Amino acid sequence: MAEINAVAPVLPQATPVAPAAVAAPAPADAGPALGATPAAAATPATPTDTNAVKPAAGDASSVSLPTTAEAPPSSSSTEAPKVQGNKFSSVGDPHETTGDGLHFDNQQEGDFIKMKAKSGDFEVQTRQGPWDKNPQAKVNTMVGVKVNSQDDKIVYDAKTKALTFNGKPIEVKEGEDFQIPGGGSVKNTGEGYEITSAKGDKVDLKDRGNYVDMTGEVSKDRADGDVVGSLGRFDADTDWRNDLEGRDGKQVGSTDDLINDWKVKDGEGMLDGAKPAGDAGAKPAEVGADPAAPADGAPAPADGAAPADGAAPAVGAAPADANAAPTQDDLTKLLTSIKELLTKLMGDPAMAQDQKDQLKGLGDQLGGIGENGVAEKPAADALNQAANEAKPNGNADQTKLMEMLKQYLAMVEKWRAAEEQRKAGEKAAGAAPAAPAAAPALAKA
Repeated sequence: MAEINAVAPVLPQATPVAPAAVAAPAPADAGPALGATPAAAATPATPTDTNAVKPAAGDASSVSLPTTAEAPPSSSSTEAPKVQGNKFSSVGDPHETTGDGLHFDNQQEGDFIKMKAKSGDFEVQTRQGPWDKNPQAKVNTMVGVKVNSQDDKIVYDAKTKALTFNGKPIEVKEGEDFQIPGGGSVKNTGEGYEITSAKGDKVDLKDRGNYVDMTGEVSKDRADGDVVGSLGRFDADTDWRNDLEGRDGKQVGSTDDLINDWKVKDGEGMLDGAKPAGDAGAKPAEVGADPAAPADGAPAPADGAAPADGAAPAVGAAPADANAAPTQDDLTKLLTSIKELLTKLMGDPAMAQDQKDQLKGLGDQLGGIGENGVAEKPAADALNQAANEAKPNGNADQTKLMEMLKQYLAMVEKWRAAEEQRKAGEKAAGAAPAAPAAAPALAKA
């Protein structure tokens, strides 16, 4: 069983990550994570409802978090702007990534609406339950996909290996496609199933033995904001700061809020158990596969290993060993927390516009930091200058933001010094370069 001690960015109010034995895998393409309430996860909230409506202008109670999203592509026609950032993932215990690259963990148990089209022709639900090797870790055990406007649904149960179409078992042999009369298809890839909607949305399920990893993409023919859910808002920009759209169309405060808002309610569920039709078709992976192992075809884990005990440090906290150099994972977590708090402040209607403009500039600098969580020297200098020039206004969250930013910059310097020392040691020893100190450790039980 493979174990990767890499942990995806954890938002301030995210549920506990699995213990050392099951270090949560980072989905990898480390994108920003949204901010939470003074310390809440800020990637768009954890899963739940649709038919969202934009808040009325001037209604302070319905103010959406302001964003610096790119303007939708201009067009000479009246055609509505289309989706840009469209790739998503929910892998391992689940590490989730929105279309615009926001990363966060969802360690809750239950059924969630990951994506739902307001147009009514596409929806994805997952059931998260305990991983049999470590019940504290939650994994996707079932996935259901509505593929067209005729309400046709495909459901796959990783535990029973049952594949069903509208509740009835079907068998799709490896390499074959099952065409759905109302539009859409299911293909057995040998590792699992690729489900395609009538509109062209793709959901790729890889069977990991007792759970599934889910990756895919929303069709770029989708209209701006048509698809929303616990995996964020899929829209005509690529800005992660407006990904946290709740059922009512308003931005929620954190990824935990997002997840909770998109939990399946009574009457919404599509994940009912079903008996397998003999061999359900997919070739399961090694039974008991470790959810910490990277998903094939899914984003690779972000560089950076978890602390020695395997537990992720609290967001905004220094590494467990105060004398140890921070890992890239530590930097990514803290950076995620900073972005979440920044998003919260940007949405505060009481904050003056000049201060919001200042924070927007800070957000632009943060958005340019690579997925490894390490700010290059020019970016670090710009962030340091922004922190020093920030005007205190008595806002506790703003004060905390600047403290976290300074902590992050200090950790970056410490990490960079450790890397220089490591490289110098390798050169002196005349040895071939070893894996970077922050690279995730891969071990076999």
